[in-house]
Amino acid sequence: MKHIQKELYIFLIFVFLIILAGCNKNDDSPTSSDSPASLSGTWMLTKISIQLNGAAINLTPEQAGTQMSILAKNDGTYNATIIDQTGTTQQSGTWSINGSRLTFNISDGTVQTMDYAIHGNVLTVQQSVYVAMLGQSSPATLEYTKQ
Repeated sequence: MKHIQKELYIFLIFVFLIILAGCNKNDDSPTSSDSPASLSGTWMLTKISIQLNGAAINLTPEQAGTQMSILAKNDGTYNATIIDQTGTTQQSGTWSINGSRLTFNISDGTVQTMDYAIHGNVLTVQQSVYVAMLGQSSPATLEYTKQ
């Protein structure tokens, strides 16, 4: 009987250790980091969520008639390619992060600052986008996937 209790005790300790090892920090939680490595890489626009009159409208880039890729380099510079109905636009400049804020200093002198979060290989940014059919800007969430 003591032999069975000893084996049961060892088994319970083993199960407890397995459960304890599985209780680590959830790596799927959104993160923002001041580390350039968190944003460095090539990002492709994969989803656009626009808020119109309190309702969210989700579009693929194809549905919105646009494509966008951003190459964010470790040295704080970036290159972006935007393709839409008007043609292809190349953009470059510098980028920086401060907490949950991402700032692009575009080479034409324009500065864009927006909230951002990284969730695994998905980058989301909050910004205002112009909706041509409404003739106005609306809040939007742009989702990029790291390539």
